[in-house]
Amino acid sequence: DAITSKYLVCTIDQMLMGIFNDGRAVFRLHYLTRQVNIIDECHSLDGRLEALLLKYLEILGRFKTPVILLSATINTDRMNEMMRAWATGAGIKYTDAQLAANDQILLISAND
Repeated sequence: DAITSKYLVCTIDQMLMGIFNDGRAVFRLHYLTRQVNIIDECHSLDGRLEALLLKYLEILGRFKTPVILLSATINTDRMNEMMRAWATGAGIKYTDAQLAANDQILLISAND
């Protein structure tokens, strides 16, 4: 139940469909923007889904919704693209990060 739960579990396609006004899933966006979003395997999307994910991250940024992006193999350019999308929505100037081989976590906060 998305109305009373403390977290909402959905697939990437359900999450991305939340940004479309097709009359079926758009109501989910309200709940998705009120809870931490954890997106796993974010490196594995094809070009179309990645473009939708970037737009979704921008929307989440507008609401200052926390997002955790998980990937074991994402390259720095794609990671910066995703971080920049969220920061753009949040109105934060994002400076691209350069990850060293031993870096594991990068954080951008709406308080930055």
